[in-house]
Amino acid sequence: MAPGILVFIENKDEKSFFENLFKTDDFPVFETHLALEAMRILQDKDIGLIIAGSVMEGIEGERFKLIAE
Repeated sequence: MAPGILVFIENKDEKSFFENLFKTDDFPVFETHLALEAMRILQDKDIGLIIAGSVMEGIEGERFKLIAE
């Protein structure tokens, strides 16, 4: 299976848009608006792309970027 996509966005409309845009049988899509859950997904799943909003609950954007890299 191909690497998955993590959608880490708080805004429900934006999150829904990206989920629907990327959801196929080829790429699993994982979504959350919580920082701890996003980090758990990164640890447990093979993630090839992260879509993150400008506002993230529970973590600063630069810190999340460092962890994700």
